[in-house]
Amino acid sequence: AATNSVRSTGLIRIIREALCRSYRGMVNSYRKGINMPVQMLTYDLRRPGQNYPKLIAAIQALGDSRHCLDSVWLVATNLTSVELRNQLQPHLDGNDSLLVMAVEPNQWGSLNLNKQVTDWLATFATRR
Repeated sequence: AATNSVRSTGLIRIIREALCRSYRGMVNSYRKGINMPVQMLTYDLRRPGQNYPKLIAAIQALGDSRHCLDSVWLVATNLTSVELRNQLQPHLDGNDSLLVMAVEPNQWGSLNLNKQVTDWLATFATRR
């Protein structure tokens, strides 16, 4: 039981740190008025019942991010698609799938997404 408590505490710390980094990145981007490049991450996690909190923490640590659909995230970052893939690969099982693609400014549309996500896209993925 003590080992599980230590693991849980460590995982909570990792997630908290990732959220803080993501929030700081978002605040700094808004302050600077910069439209950061946006990358879309989508994955299929194939191990039944597998929980991937370290993958989610790793995604959130990449930059200002939004979880917009079940297995789709958007990340505002200067990293390339290949760099993002390489950073996330250690958090995936060998049979999981991952696709990382750039979202071009003004080249996105949505239907029934959370308003926070569409507002975020309007900020980061819209050329002014």
